[in-house]
Amino acid sequence: MGVNSPKRPFNVCFMPDMPKECEVMCVGEVPGDGEDRMGAAFSDKIGKTVRAMFTDAQIDVYYTYAVKCRKAGVKDKINTRAHVRPCATNYLLPEIATVKPKHIIVFGAAAFAAVTGKGSGFSKCQGQRIWHEALNAWIYPTYNTGKLWDQGNRVACWNEIKMFIRMIQGEDIEFKPPCKIVTTLKGLRKIQRLIAESGGKAAADTETQGLDMFIDGQHVRCIQLCWDVKYGGVFIPLGLAEE
Repeated sequence: MGVNSPKRPFNVCFMPDMPKECEVMCVGEVPGDGEDRMGAAFSDKIGKTVRAMFTDAQIDVYYTYAVKCRKAGVKDKINTRAHVRPCATNYLLPEIATVKPKHIIVFGAAAFAAVTGKGSGFSKCQGQRIWHEALNAWIYPTYNTGKLWDQGNRVACWNEIKMFIRMIQGEDIEFKPPCKIVTTLKGLRKIQRLIAESGGKAAADTETQGLDMFIDGQHVRCIQLCWDVKYGGVFIPLGLAEE
């Protein structure tokens, strides 16, 4: 339960219930003030949605946080050295040893660092699962719940969790979306319309004749867009015909 005292340099924001063995564990970065007052992990609006997804899938989950204490105030940023490492060493890792999870979903880079001990690599692993030998568990990195106010992040996070649930349930996930090649300006206008209809956001990449498009002799050959797994990657070569 939270303890709020102006005399303390740090507030004890959240201490979870007595740990119990559970095959699946969700680790958020830090509780909000509302969750602190309620004394329950993942109990705000976003957290309840996460809980509902696992409940609907009939998966029992143990919920906790990487950081148990921090300076008072919702907007205070957590610091890896001052907050994450001490909490991981003294609380989270013993908690994991007691719970003995086979699957750990980590929400955000700080939670990833606390669970794995790695200060980098979160972005490369996000949306995938990685095996952690020391913990004898699969790690599933996804968005920090504090960033889910953005609708795009929220939709992407829910899709990642749905995929994680399928993995946890033993489903063999093989991601092979279809790829299309746009060869005309008419086709490009159709792609523009589809992106607008999907919300107006798309990931873009360039393919070149070499590793660096800015080196003399290296030229962009095509642009790749992706906005929906229904279409996978759409390749647009430079120099399109009108029709």
